[in-house]
Amino acid sequence: MARKKSNNNKPYSKAKSASAAVTNSGQEQPQSKGGSKLFIGIIAGVLGLALGGTLMYMTVLRDFTKQPEDDPSEDIPSEELPDTETNEFLRQFPRGIPAEYDDLSQNEPYSPSNGLDEKGHWAGIRALDYVDLSKTPFTGVEFPYFVHHINDLVLVEQMEYLLNSFPEQPKQILDRPVADGDRINIDYVGTLAGEDEPFEGGSTTPGGMGDVVIVGETPFIDDFLEQLIGHMPKDTVEVRVTFPKDYSEIIGDPGAEHLDGKEAVFVTTINFILEPEDVDVYVKRNFYEEFGWENHDDYKEGLRHFMQMDSFDEFFAEYFLGSASDPLFEGAVVEIPEQLRQIAVENTIRMLQSQAEHDAFDDFTTYLQERRQGMPLNIREIVRGFLPELELMLQAQLIWQAIAETLELEVTYDDVKDYLNTYRRNVDMEKVIEEGGLAFRKQETLGHLVRQHIIDNGVMLPPPPM
Repeated sequence: MARKKSNNNKPYSKAKSASAAVTNSGQEQPQSKGGSKLFIGIIAGVLGLALGGTLMYMTVLRDFTKQPEDDPSEDIPSEELPDTETNEFLRQFPRGIPAEYDDLSQNEPYSPSNGLDEKGHWAGIRALDYVDLSKTPFTGVEFPYFVHHINDLVLVEQMEYLLNSFPEQPKQILDRPVADGDRINIDYVGTLAGEDEPFEGGSTTPGGMGDVVIVGETPFIDDFLEQLIGHMPKDTVEVRVTFPKDYSEIIGDPGAEHLDGKEAVFVTTINFILEPEDVDVYVKRNFYEEFGWENHDDYKEGLRHFMQMDSFDEFFAEYFLGSASDPLFEGAVVEIPEQLRQIAVENTIRMLQSQAEHDAFDDFTTYLQERRQGMPLNIREIVRGFLPELELMLQAQLIWQAIAETLELEVTYDDVKDYLNTYRRNVDMEKVIEEGGLAFRKQETLGHLVRQHIIDNGVMLPPPPM
């Protein structure tokens, strides 16, 4: 249902890069939503619910692939080596893989609700005792334009991509002329004015399947597609257009500077008009059960909502405590309670052990060797490897809880169900809640409510001046 991807020298007028898109005013704004990425993001959201919180700790472990170094003492039992560890927290963890860790039959079941109370807070911990919000107000947060504004051209691309992920059998029409709004299949060969040979990248693939475009909607340069209106399928039309003077800049390809401002002729063959099934029928058939979308408008606004959620999530991931030069809550966490750090480490190890059991391993050592290649066969070094990312996650959770305490937010069972329903309809809510534990689902929901409070009370910045 979506038009095929083309290279940048074809007559598309919008940027193909996932990192930039051209607004209706011609201004370039950062965008980070590739079609496949958004679709995968939606699926990952649903998967995250189904996995009972495991992804929270899997994220911490994802990038930890420390390769063991050659050590002449590696064959000496760890208990015979001198313990020179200076980190008191790490000293409590054994070197090597002792029997109590290795024997998976002794493993305590993993639950992301471990350490949480019935409110979804960390049990026995008042977050405001460890978080100073005075220097980091959570109202009036400024959200850049590209975060809260979903570019219409990008939205159309996402809509076409997702629709193309589901089967459709459109009818090929040959007995009427092309009209505005028609979805048509075309082939073309582009030649710059005054030249005899087609320019590189300016043509569809000979013998290929053609390009599927929508007249008046697909963003080709100039009035390329509008010149096909009134012509019949199988007609060949000389389409004359002029590339924008900043075409190479628009598409982000310095190698296309030779096209800037140039006139071109595209000898275009209209292969056929595509008459799809009624879009409202198509949307309801494919998306109603999962997302509740009954028609095209529901689909458009629903997808826009998903894209906005994704955009805000990326903003929080980068600016909350992440890689931005000026994180929103940098320095807000005065201290991570030792008991909280201990619970989080135990949960992470239990998650690994539970995964080993799930994969039918009898011992933890074999699992690490065969499935976690790169992880040291040493509990203390495993903890050392994932501890920095784990502490960053704990800081974020403490800040969420501190804000929730300040706002006196309370999460009910119905709040949890409503939150889970924002991702997908007809999920077995009882099963999802049971798998993660109600306490963990309340913590998730609490984080969502705090995040939404920050958005609702934030400042949505206008586009920067051109």
